[in-house]
Amino acid sequence: MTVLIALTVACRLLAGSLFVVNSFFVNLPLTLMLSLVPKDQLRKWLRLALKLLMLTRTFTYLRDLGVKYGLHSRVGSLLPYLRQLPLITQSCYRYMSQLEWGRQSTASCSDKTNADSDRPSGMEVC
Repeated sequence: MTVLIALTVACRLLAGSLFVVNSFFVNLPLTLMLSLVPKDQLRKWLRLALKLLMLTRTFTYLRDLGVKYGLHSRVGSLLPYLRQLPLITQSCYRYMSQLEWGRQSTASCSDKTNADSDRPSGMEVC
């Protein structure tokens, strides 16, 4: 039941964020700023990117406000996972570099001889 209430509050926060981002007080300054951009295609992409950024920032601000006043819980939130993303990518990079180092160490056995003459020249016995 509490998950359903949290989901309802999250939907209302999203609707409120959409309303704020698409309001006149956001659209007018955004249109004025983007009128300085010379290319029409770039202007469209910038408008969408800035609105998406404003939407996410407004939603997280309103959700944090709801958590502060006890109206919302962080059930199903992606924020803890996004905060751990640099650590996850760093550990994946270390793992991949260890795998690559292992491949290099096994591939450098050129000083050993091939026992079978019918084996292709690139295949070496380690």
